[in-house]
Amino acid sequence: MGLSTVAPRRIHLPRFNKLPNQSCDSKNSKNFVDILHLAKIFCLQETKQEFFLPNYECFNSNRSDSRSGGTCVGIHRSMSKHAKPINTGYSDFQAITMFPDKPEKTFTILNVYDSPEQSSYKAKRRARQSEEDDGMSTLEQLLAFRASHSDLGEIILLGDLNARTGNRNTNIDEISEELYDVDKPQSFPDNVNRNSSDSTVNARGLKLLDFLSCCKLHILNGSTLGDIFGEFTSINYNGASVVDYAAVTPNLNNKVLSFEVLDLTLYSDHRPTLCKLNLENPSPYSALIPLL
Repeated sequence: MGLSTVAPRRIHLPRFNKLPNQSCDSKNSKNFVDILHLAKIFCLQETKQEFFLPNYECFNSNRSDSRSGGTCVGIHRSMSKHAKPINTGYSDFQAITMFPDKPEKTFTILNVYDSPEQSSYKAKRRARQSEEDDGMSTLEQLLAFRASHSDLGEIILLGDLNARTGNRNTNIDEISEELYDVDKPQSFPDNVNRNSSDSTVNARGLKLLDFLSCCKLHILNGSTLGDIFGEFTSINYNGASVVDYAAVTPNLNNKVLSFEVLDLTLYSDHRPTLCKLNLENPSPYSALIPLL
C-alpha cells in the first residue's frame, strides 16, 4: 500500500503494503498514523479495502473482481479543495491533479499498484481479457491514459511496480521537446545508469523503462541525494529487490532536493521512501514526497 501527505508548502508520499486496520483510530496503529500525518497528502497501494483517516478526504479505488490490489490517495481537508480526482477507467492506478485551475502550479499524482506477473489476479486477467482493460497491461493502460490527457501538468508517479530495472534509468536530457508528443508517445530506449543495490533487470523492468521514457519520467531511486546507493525497497523471504519507485517529469526533477529509502515498518515488507521537492522557485509552494 502507498501513502503520501502534504504539510504547509510540502507534500509527503509514504507507502505501505499492509493496512493495520480499516480506520486509523487504534492505538496499535499509532506508528502508522504518525507516518500518515507527516504531511497533507498520502498515497497507499495494495489496500485491499477502503481506507479512511480523520481530517483527510480519502479517494479509494478497489478492484471490483478481486480481493487483491486497491489504492487510496488521502488529502488533508485544508488542501482537498485544490484536488481534482480523475476517473482513469482502470483499477490499477489513480490520478489526482493538484491545483488544476493554476497552470503554473498544476501537477498530477499517479498512484500505481501493478501486481506481480505470477499473481492469480494477472492470470485471471490474461484468461479473461476483460472489457475493462481490453487485454492491456497496467503500463499500457497508463500510457493510454497519459496520451489522452494533455492537462496533467507535471507528473509524480509512485508506487509498487513489481519491476526490476537494475541500475538503468531514462535519459530525459536527450529527449527533445520536438520529439516528445503526448498525443503520439514514442519509445526512447536509451538510458543512463543510476546506482542500485538490485542488479537484476527483468522483462517488466525493461517495459517500465520504455514507458518512463515515453512519458519523460526520470527514476529518483539511486540517482538522488539521500539514496546514492539505490537501497532495496522490498525485503522478504524471497530476497531483496527494488520494485517501488518514484519518478518525475523534467521540471520536477530539477526541483528534487533528496530521496530516501527509510527503515522497514511493522506493517509491510516494503520500505518507506521519502522524496523532498523544492517548488518555491518559481512556484510559490514546495513539495515533500515520501513513499512506504
